[in-house]
Parts: sequence; C-alpha cells; structure tokens
Amino acid sequence: MNTKIDWMKLLDYKYWFQGFINTTGSLFVTPAVQKDSIFYWGFIIAFSAIIITGILSKTFQLFLNKNHPLQFRIPFFGDNLIWIGIVGLSWFVLRQIEVAFLGMRIWLIPIGLWLASILIISIKYLFNFYKLELRYFKKTRESLISKPKD
Repeated sequence: MNTKIDWMKLLDYKYWFQGFINTTGSLFVTPAVQKDSIFYWGFIIAFSAIIITGILSKTFQLFLNKNHPLQFRIPFFGDNLIWIGIVGLSWFVLRQIEVAFLGMRIWLIPIGLWLASILIISIKYLFNFYKLELRYFKKTRESLISKPKD
C-alpha cells in the first residue's frame, strides 16, 4: 500500500491545475488515484459517509414534532450534505476515468469550502441559537398544554 505523502506538491500550482490545457496547447492529464492507495478508499468512504449523514439527518426529521426548531433546519443541512457527497463522488469518478477539466484537483477546494461552510453554519447554530429556540419551543408547548379548554 502506497502511503507516502509529498506535502510540498500542495504548494505547486501545476499539481492543482493538472488536467488543464497549458500555454503550449498540450494537455496535462490528471492521473487516476491508484486503487492500492489510501486516498482511493479515503475519498470513497468520506464522500459516502457525507451522503449517509445527510440521509440520516433527513430521516431523523421524521421523528421530530412538527414545531420543533430542528424541523426547520434539518432540510438545509441534510440536503447540502447529500449534494456535497454526490458532487464529491462525481468528481472522484471523473478523476478516475481521467476527464481532463472536471477531474482536476482544484475542484476539491470548492467542495471543501462548501463542506466547511455548512459545518461552520451548523455548529454556530447549535451553540448559539438552538438552545434559545428549544427553550421557546418547550415554553410554548407547555403553555398550550396547560391552557384550559373552554
């Protein structure tokens, strides 16, 4: 199994844009990830786990009260996670079949930024707003339950 990583490649722009036509008109073909590499299974497992997390969050929504605060947030997070996983797996397949432009490594940066922004938004929501919304939800639910019926 090939596990040696050359971190200095990340600083070279040719590494990121491999698969794009250069100034001389020749094409840098992005090589496929070798199947015995840790990256091959790492990409497959990571993007599949993102899709499964999105699907699980969408099914978790079915078990919540219709006015629960998460009922309105889960579609945003779940849909984005599913789409990130689909786009990531699609990129990996295009890379494996050596599609020049769409298989470039540079596409990992927008995918990673998209995932990072969704994670930051969800963590920020959970730590800052979820407690307030849950407290309000419990308060209104208790007031509706304890309200005398006429």
